[in-house]
Amino acid sequence: MSLYAVKSIVILGHEGMRICSKYFGKEIPFQAQRDWEKKIFEKTQNQTGEILLLDSDIIVYRNISDVYFYVSGSANENELLLDGVLTALVDTLTTSLRDIPIDQRVLLEHLDLVLLALDELLDNGIILESDAKTIESRMVLGASEEGLAALPKALPLSDQQQQQLQRALNRVGQDIAGQIKQLTVNLKG
Repeated sequence: MSLYAVKSIVILGHEGMRICSKYFGKEIPFQAQRDWEKKIFEKTQNQTGEILLLDSDIIVYRNISDVYFYVSGSANENELLLDGVLTALVDTLTTSLRDIPIDQRVLLEHLDLVLLALDELLDNGIILESDAKTIESRMVLGASEEGLAALPKALPLSDQQQQQLQRALNRVGQDIAGQIKQLTVNLKG
């Protein structure tokens, strides 16, 4: 196990087409990357497992809808550590996309969020953070105004949820008004 735990993160679509990938460590030619991606896709496309030992790499993977997520490390790397990276990435994307179901189209439309999540998760193969909420908060802090405007909007509230929210806001308003009244009484007295 080394400080450089992750060799690559690859996100592929349902036909094995690359959505996004990051390779760490030594420079890998583009064609070698594509060949490796094709190989792991063929090995995992109809499998239900979550881990694969291929050549000299451990690969943890997850399939969500029509998207395949892969995190690879060297054969002597801890697979639980790699799985933690994979889980952090998927959870971060799920919460960042405001619970819009993850699929190939959504990831391509929000590729900037995917890349930002990867940058907050890893730096040159070194794991920076594995908590999805922390990663998301860093993404929001680093986002520009245009980026924030491009985030998906929240789903509309049901009538019951709107009524509950209105009652909660009314209670908060009443509490604040009561505290202000008490403050003015204390200041006068």
